[in-house]
Amino acid sequence: MEIFQSRDEISQLIKFKESPVIAEIGVFECEFSKKLHSWYNPKELHLFDTFRNFNVVGSGNVDGNDYRETTGEKIYNNAVDAFKNQPNVFLHEGFSNVTVAEMQDEYFDLIYIDGDHSEEGVYNDLINSYNKVKDHGWITGHDFGLNKAKCKNNWDFSGIRRAVSRFCAVKNLQIDALFLDGCISFAIQKKSAIVYYSKSGLVVLK
Repeated sequence: MEIFQSRDEISQLIKFKESPVIAEIGVFECEFSKKLHSWYNPKELHLFDTFRNFNVVGSGNVDGNDYRETTGEKIYNNAVDAFKNQPNVFLHEGFSNVTVAEMQDEYFDLIYIDGDHSEEGVYNDLINSYNKVKDHGWITGHDFGLNKAKCKNNWDFSGIRRAVSRFCAVKNLQIDALFLDGCISFAIQKKSAIVYYSKSGLVVLK
């Protein structure tokens, strides 16, 4: 497992030969969406959020500090304004268990998850992302745990850790990297098993 000090280093770990197709689930004020767009110059950037389905939405910053609330309407308008001159950016309004599931399988090169923080919500986003990410693509996400050296608050992310651990066990994957902001991000590469037959029998390689 590789360790990085911030998710701002995600582009050091994850590189693409061609312009990728990227998704972010849960965008809040589009801070990270803008960075993904700047780093990767993606062929397409798809932003999934409940947007106007909720009146009040709250979030801290990447370190889990400076918690603030806004409205779903403002989140939507902010996203529209942030990418109004970018025809390769698409907004998907609704619950991610529906909107992401509607996308074509093996379509994305990278998905970043920062939406529903319940254990089942995260697990569903992970399973949906697995189906929608290409082989050797990346499933990444926020709030795997706390780095108390940077986070002033005592957020409980145990459900997210359980969801990620269950997902890795079910899909026979592992966490490939952690990014040590106050709220830790994770990265998992989707790797299909390679199966071949030898004289001694069946051999499976990751």
